[in-house]
Amino acid sequence: MKRLKVLMLGSHDSKLAGQIQCEYMNMPDNVDAHMVTLRGLYGKAPHCFLPADGKGLTFGEKLKLFRFSGYYLKLWRIFYFLIKKRLCPIINKHHREYCFYGLEFVPYTAKDILEKCPKGFAPDLITIHWASKFITSKIVRELYEMTHASIAYLFVDEAPMTGGCHYPVDCMNYLNGCHDCPALLHGKRLAVIQVKYKEENLKEIPMYICGSPYDMRLAKKTNLFKNAIAIHSISHPQVTITNKAIARRKLGLNNDSFVVMIGASQLNDARKGINYSIEAINLAAQQISNLIVLVVGNGENSVLPERLKDVKVYELGFVDLDKLFLAFSAACCFLSTTIADSGPMMVNYSIAIGTPVISFPIGIAEDLVIHKKTGYLAKYKNVNDLKEGMLFLSTMGMEAQKQMSENCRQHIKEKATDWREELIKTCMLNKLEN
Repeated sequence: MKRLKVLMLGSHDSKLAGQIQCEYMNMPDNVDAHMVTLRGLYGKAPHCFLPADGKGLTFGEKLKLFRFSGYYLKLWRIFYFLIKKRLCPIINKHHREYCFYGLEFVPYTAKDILEKCPKGFAPDLITIHWASKFITSKIVRELYEMTHASIAYLFVDEAPMTGGCHYPVDCMNYLNGCHDCPALLHGKRLAVIQVKYKEENLKEIPMYICGSPYDMRLAKKTNLFKNAIAIHSISHPQVTITNKAIARRKLGLNNDSFVVMIGASQLNDARKGINYSIEAINLAAQQISNLIVLVVGNGENSVLPERLKDVKVYELGFVDLDKLFLAFSAACCFLSTTIADSGPMMVNYSIAIGTPVISFPIGIAEDLVIHKKTGYLAKYKNVNDLKEGMLFLSTMGMEAQKQMSENCRQHIKEKATDWREELIKTCMLNKLEN
């Protein structure tokens, strides 16, 4: 059978799990893959426009690619929207959770991207990973017209379906053209223009969308992706499980305590909902005398002890995976209060280790957190229900705790899917039929 040629596009070549280089290294054997990124954190000039070390570029190439640099890209965009669209978009600082950043303008073309491919490389499939400030719907249209390849969007957030927001949170305007965008204080018409622009560019293109079942359900409601073939992806990460007593000894935690773990790469990110965690923990501490909070991540750590009244707080800061897995093994539960997410991956890690999750019905939690079986699904933005979740888990007997841990590990094992194999198989079948 013919080997499928896949062009993989992303903003940078990070080696982190779920990022483009990790996906590139794990593509199936029946695939010839080539990766092109805007920035090269690790890679060299052959696959990226801006190598981190600058090696591999001639002086002429550096001048030619000057327009790719972040600072001048901002200027390009300001002039473009002022002159061509007569808009001056201003972010609404009171709604940082939306993270409006997706602008449908870059000062380069699909031809620039294809020139980074090996000579004679004609892709059958183009996958678009995290592609902020790199891939727009216009470039997707150009790539399709030049290669006739199928297009696959890999959802790591919900930006592909909105007028510019990283996540729409509880705003539903993206389903109706992004009118009256709450993420913008001024120039709200920009969101409307960009959704319309995406719809015009992406219509009639053979499209696949891959991501968490939660994101796929949202995407299929939109005009942009209602006709796309949806491929669900639930990651079962490789984790290290440590005996709870040993994990607590290594972290200096009391073995008789009820340990609630909270964490995010940036705890002060409004979207991660740390305020809901703090309020719920303060309420739960009034009824759980031995409650301890274990915190991982950057951002708001320094003020957490002040805001968590009469609760012992252990702050680990930003940790590597080994210590993160140790923290999950030590915890009685992971409290995830993100108000908008495709994941978070922390939920996958927790369930895979066997630590129950208390969460709002958001992102991957909708599929991995089975109420009172693998954790507790609280009502959206309901602090009292989060507290009830902690009370429920804290009063479980030893045998019930062990059973719930086993439920977690078994459930993610059964639900896990690999988008790569399913996407490649579906794409190859479609190519044969055509």
